[in-house]
Amino acid sequence: MDGKLTTSGAVTRYLRGRNTTVEEIIDVSTKLINNELPVYLPDKETFIFKLLCDRLNDPKNEKFHYNWRVWKIFHEIYYQLGDNKNLLRNLKASEVLSKVAEDIVEKTILDKELIDQVFDVFELLLNELFIGSRNAVKILKYFISLCLISMNEDHQYTVFRYYSSLRTKTEDKVAGEIFKSSFENLLRLYSISQGKMTKEMIEKYVLYAKKSHITAFVEQITTDDSDNRQTVNEGVIFFGSLLVDKLSKNTKDMQDLNELYSSMIRYYSTQEMRVQMLEELIKRNRTLEPYVLDMLVLDSIATKSFILIETICKLNPLVVMNRTADIFSCYRMNDNVSSLNKTLTLAFVNANELDRFIKIWSLQATSGVAEKSFLNSSLMQDIADNIHTLSFFQLNALIDHLLDAKRIVPLTVVAKGMCSIITNRLYDMTIVNQFISHANKLKPKFDVLFTAKWLTDPSIWKLRYTLLCLYDGDLKVDFKSLIHCKDRNEYYFYTCFKAIEIDPSIENPKIFSRYLKWLSKELKSKSAFNSSLVSFISFRWIKIIEVSFSDSQIKKLLAILLEDNCFFEAHPFFFEQERILDIIFEYFCDSSLENPEVFIEFFESAPIQVFSKQNRIDILKVLNDLCINGSDKLRILSINLAVKLLKYSIIESPFSDLSNLKVLFKKFAQFPAEALSLVSSLCSNQTSQFTESLSSFLLKQNLHDESLMFKVSHTVLTNSKDSASQKLNAKFIEVAQSDIVRYAKYLVDLPLPSNEFSKLKKLIIEGSKGVNPADPRLLDLLKLSIRIDCFRPIHILALYLNVGTESFDLKEWVSSLDDEAFFYCFDLVIKSLGEKNDKYPLLINLLQTFIDNSKESPIVPTLLSRSLSSFISQYDPNEEESNLIFLNAIQKLLVGSNKVFTAYLIEQLLVLLNRVYSSLENGSSMVFVKASDIFSFILIYHRFKLYRRDHLLLTTVICQLKCLFKQTSQSSAVAFERVVTNLCQPPNKLSGTQSLVIHSDRVKEAIRPYLPVLVLNYVSLKIKDPMNFTTQERKEKLESAMFIVLQTLKEEELQVINSSLDESGRVVFKSLYDTFRKDHSFD
Repeated sequence: MDGKLTTSGAVTRYLRGRNTTVEEIIDVSTKLINNELPVYLPDKETFIFKLLCDRLNDPKNEKFHYNWRVWKIFHEIYYQLGDNKNLLRNLKASEVLSKVAEDIVEKTILDKELIDQVFDVFELLLNELFIGSRNAVKILKYFISLCLISMNEDHQYTVFRYYSSLRTKTEDKVAGEIFKSSFENLLRLYSISQGKMTKEMIEKYVLYAKKSHITAFVEQITTDDSDNRQTVNEGVIFFGSLLVDKLSKNTKDMQDLNELYSSMIRYYSTQEMRVQMLEELIKRNRTLEPYVLDMLVLDSIATKSFILIETICKLNPLVVMNRTADIFSCYRMNDNVSSLNKTLTLAFVNANELDRFIKIWSLQATSGVAEKSFLNSSLMQDIADNIHTLSFFQLNALIDHLLDAKRIVPLTVVAKGMCSIITNRLYDMTIVNQFISHANKLKPKFDVLFTAKWLTDPSIWKLRYTLLCLYDGDLKVDFKSLIHCKDRNEYYFYTCFKAIEIDPSIENPKIFSRYLKWLSKELKSKSAFNSSLVSFISFRWIKIIEVSFSDSQIKKLLAILLEDNCFFEAHPFFFEQERILDIIFEYFCDSSLENPEVFIEFFESAPIQVFSKQNRIDILKVLNDLCINGSDKLRILSINLAVKLLKYSIIESPFSDLSNLKVLFKKFAQFPAEALSLVSSLCSNQTSQFTESLSSFLLKQNLHDESLMFKVSHTVLTNSKDSASQKLNAKFIEVAQSDIVRYAKYLVDLPLPSNEFSKLKKLIIEGSKGVNPADPRLLDLLKLSIRIDCFRPIHILALYLNVGTESFDLKEWVSSLDDEAFFYCFDLVIKSLGEKNDKYPLLINLLQTFIDNSKESPIVPTLLSRSLSSFISQYDPNEEESNLIFLNAIQKLLVGSNKVFTAYLIEQLLVLLNRVYSSLENGSSMVFVKASDIFSFILIYHRFKLYRRDHLLLTTVICQLKCLFKQTSQSSAVAFERVVTNLCQPPNKLSGTQSLVIHSDRVKEAIRPYLPVLVLNYVSLKIKDPMNFTTQERKEKLESAMFIVLQTLKEEELQVINSSLDESGRVVFKSLYDTFRKDHSFD
């Protein structure tokens, strides 16, 4: 076809022809624009643009509308029209856009390219102001629907711009139609994307909508029975919050707000939606009418929406309090109501009606299908914890009511609360004394609970036990008849034990036998509660067991506990019971136990003082057998306990028998650490005869390949100094010399004879040549080299920097060097460091060690200065981790060696800080904060060293401010605020012993002339990057810092700032200054 298009007339006829397809028109037009046809057509761009406008204006030309290439070439040609851009008037923009968007949505044309290109043209028309309010209803409706398809934030911004341009152009009727037709889709879009532009658009919709528009929309969405409502949940919640903000400001609108909000809540029947909508009211300190909330409570009771009831209680506690009985009636087994119960309890407490709540609860706690839900321990504990809020009148009436109704469990809870107040003394002493008085007045009412015949409920024993704890021996109780009662449960025995505590004369061995029989049965039947039962025995009744139980009964108790895999809980008070402990030791040593691990773990937690010498001897015999014949786990447990028992004194035991020890070495070949721990303990606390015999045995062994015998020899040598050990030491050194690199770590701890130094030096020099520089064994060679003074200091230092760590202790070596030697080494190392700066932290750490040892050596400032200069010149912002370590080291030096830093060094530190700030782009906030900490320290403690050089400080602050605008973290803004505070408002102190001039005033006078430059830089940065501090907290911190600057400046300096700014700068400065005056009007 291109061959026929040789004239301009042929081209124009072809493009206008009815039979020319859309694709052909686009292809030819593209070639014509790109000069790919052998035709000259004047104003070809104008011709093609008019043709496109004509075809797009035809509503029947759907093929043209749905082809994305048409919209693309339309967009491209427009920008080639030059001065003819008014040709855009040829396009019926509103009609075309609304028609295309409607077709795409209604006919579900899911073509991403088409949607993108249509939005590009939409944006073009907006930019050129060629689209108005005509067809605004359809345009907004369908373009918001297109945003739902594309989920593109740029598209949402385009729609937002269009809506913003309409606000002053649309009539009320049109505005209402817009709200009605497009707002629901807008909420749906927000629910899916929660984009910033969509959020702002919803805010503007609601802000400028009339009440009638909002009412009509709420009626529309609350009558929608389709499934679409599930897709707008987040949007509706946000809309509800805006609705509250809009209508709650005027009391006349509150009735409308109640009706609209309640209708929305009723419509969205899911618990999650209702809770979130009510939480929006809570955030804004608003509520709904009580009748609305009451209706919601009834709905929640019917659907068992406990979280919703809890939320309503936060809005209006009285509504929920009045429905508490109904709420309790809906409880069923396994309902998760602990949080709701706590909320209900606090609601009644805050209303000073806890007695009313207890009455309602007590009725349910003693009857109903959900009885166990009301006996929940957390609920009863919450009630007991708040008994202190009851007055005597309330407490007296409540106890009378519960006694009349024979409600034992609620009475127990009340008594427990009173007991807690009086015995634990966790409350104010006024309250404690009040309740002591209350308890004395109420005592006659409780006496009946120990004699009344109607008390057949087993739970009475827990109440009786609680009352005995409350009144101790003051109650009129016949303890002997009480003990002989036939009802026996857990609290029956605790009541008996408490009675024996009060009156030891009633002690009866049969009680303890009954208790052991009951405990055995109970542990077998209620395995889930074993730990709490045993814990209570260990903590509460251990003294009763110690004093009153016979030896046979204590042994039986041990057997019962062991049979059910339980044991006493270890705690300090338990270990004071000598008789029980002796029986436990005897039981362990005399019985063939099935589970000795239980005893061993218990003994491990016991202090060494509880073991007598004979106890330790007996236990060690058993442990020795377990080490030889037990399982691997039991061997390790046994030998660890043996080490503990052998550690503190000389004891004859199987472990100190050499023949037995040989057997143990074989058994523990796989567990060398435990064997070595045993040997160390034995060598430290046994006689020299034992050490000599063990050393003689080891001399006969083949010490090689880091075997167990090799390590045992090392342990013996590090823990003894007799003659036999000296021979073993010589043999050990001989073995180690065969591979000095491998065995250096063992030689470091040994007493090395000086005649071996020269030989070891040669071995270290030769051995280190073949070792990889990254090999950690070089660190052992370094330690050994220092030990025998093997190398010159410079070699030691180089080796340290190559393989050292900050934790490596060079204190002893550094203290041996004089100033001249250290200066030579340190300076040479600085000069030899390459581009990598990861060694500088080690260097600063070394310098800190030298400073600590040499006090105020004159060479320190020079060395530190050279270190800083070298680091600054080779600073690499990409080495974030090592830079942070270096800054940490500098901070430690600043804190620990304040006097070292001269004025020149402080200036160097400012140069370093400038280098750090200027190189940080979107880097780590940790580096920024650490540099700011150093800067703050300089401002507080070293500022006097920069007298009349405040311009250096200002340069650093400005550099920090510029860096802050590239950061995103809140911590960076906080660090900057701290620096500005220290810059402008230093702490008050006298500037000299004879001066009455306040230091802070002098500092302010010195820095004030430079501060306008800081404000000008701030304004400039805000104009260039106004959206950087979008987070409210960051914005507040930055403004707070600038307020401190403004507070320091005088009126004439503020005028200088204002006159130095252009128009846009003055707007920013005026906004900042107005906010400052508003917030600091009373300063």
